[in-house]
Amino acid sequence: MKKRLAVLTLFSITFAFFVTAEMYFIRSHYYPNGFDFPVKLLKGLPLAIEFMRQLANLVIIFCVSYLAGRNFRERMAAFMLVFGLWDIFYYIWFYTLIQWPPGLMTWDLLYRVPVQWSGPVIAPIIVSIALVKAALLIFYFESKNWNIKFNLSDWLVEVFAGIGVLTAFLWNYQKIQQGQIPEYFPWWIFGVSVGLGICYFAYRFGTFYISENRNG
Repeated sequence: MKKRLAVLTLFSITFAFFVTAEMYFIRSHYYPNGFDFPVKLLKGLPLAIEFMRQLANLVIIFCVSYLAGRNFRERMAAFMLVFGLWDIFYYIWFYTLIQWPPGLMTWDLLYRVPVQWSGPVIAPIIVSIALVKAALLIFYFESKNWNIKFNLSDWLVEVFAGIGVLTAFLWNYQKIQQGQIPEYFPWWIFGVSVGLGICYFAYRFGTFYISENRNG
């Protein structure tokens, strides 16, 4: 287990540098004076290529996660771990190379498809930290061979929380599409959604832990 986690961590950090290098050259082309809002809107072939590039990143993470896990839960945990570390180290590498972003409250364009995602840098980092911690918890339970069963209610709650987070990131897409500068981020939606996801996840794993210790 430790070797797999070490390899996944190494891959995540390395892949983060690869994506950072991609974005460095892309942004150097579109923003020679440094990235800032309002963003340059992509259309036609450039937008299609950017869509495929972002999709390819996710496919790479999926393939590595699939190979790293022995069952669905481990593969899901591997995906969460790699995605979270990748996102965190993406910003670490960017700051190391060009001292960007200057602060955690700096706004960033997170994705372009299907519409523009945006928010302060700290927001996706918070989500990524939660994903990494959740993934490590799943791996810990799996290493103990403890019984983890997610039911429909579990999935519905976490999907609902995820939709809330997505809503926060898409809050300003119309402004960005109109060439405006986003200024307001719906922290209340983001905070409630992230809090719901974390608290419910902790509650369910608490019940798993209590159940296993009783049976043990």
